[in-house]
Amino acid sequence: AEGRAQGIAEGKAEGRAQGKPKASPREKPKASPRASPSATGSGQRGMDGDWTQQRKDNPLTNRRHQARHRHHRNNWYRPWARPQTATNTKVFYPKGELRMPYSNFTFDSVRETFQLETVQTRGTFSDTEPVKPSAYLTEGLKRNVPFAVAIGTEKAKSELLVVNILVELCVHFDYRISLFSGIDFNVDDEKGLAGVCGFLVSLSADQVSLKAPAIILVEAKRDNLTDGLGQCIAEMVAAQRFNAEKGNDIPCIYGATTTGIDWLFLKLVGQQLHIDLATYTIERCDKLLGILASMVSQKA
Repeated sequence: AEGRAQGIAEGKAEGRAQGKPKASPREKPKASPRASPSATGSGQRGMDGDWTQQRKDNPLTNRRHQARHRHHRNNWYRPWARPQTATNTKVFYPKGELRMPYSNFTFDSVRETFQLETVQTRGTFSDTEPVKPSAYLTEGLKRNVPFAVAIGTEKAKSELLVVNILVELCVHFDYRISLFSGIDFNVDDEKGLAGVCGFLVSLSADQVSLKAPAIILVEAKRDNLTDGLGQCIAEMVAAQRFNAEKGNDIPCIYGATTTGIDWLFLKLVGQQLHIDLATYTIERCDKLLGILASMVSQKA
């Protein structure tokens, strides 16, 4: 009896154990075996498998890659966020617009592009009647010329000399003309007639917004007058087309390149470009004002 009871107890215990099996832990997904070097074509990369996959699996490498991707994605059209090179001659604008600045034109390229006939003379504007400068301009130039020569930069010469003469021109005509400096003058992107204009004189009295007709374009250069010829001529062609588009065309467009001290004058009539090879100096400020005034009056 005692043996039977012991056997029954053992049987019940064994049945309970079989009826309620012990729960097994959740199985983890098996990691896929890494490709062997021979399968991936990695050659003698070692026994650790494909090093490219290991690099991608590195979270630090991923963060760096994502940061570079975000930078290029967000800043592709912003020039201040993109490295520049000395040979970069194109100007990138927002929204991916691409324009060629006037300064890209050379004397030869602008004549070839717009098929201009060149007439080079000496003393074309030499017979122009001088205009007496005001005491304010005379004293201002006397004070500013030494600073402009000593500093020697294009910016200094523009701010200390050129702008004072052009402001005097506006005063001479009792503000019936307008003067603009450093403005965007975008006329024809496909032809490269876009970019920033140095100085522009318009026959309109509206000083807030540029209105046609534009008549005089002036480009200041640091040392060499001929360096600015291509740029100035391109701006003159742009002014010619700007006036025509606005329905306010005029026969002549005038231009000048200057170092602040020396001035060289041009005239564009249709496709014919006149260049006065004689230079005029700031020492004869009355002569400079006379030439500029004759251009405004369209008598030059």
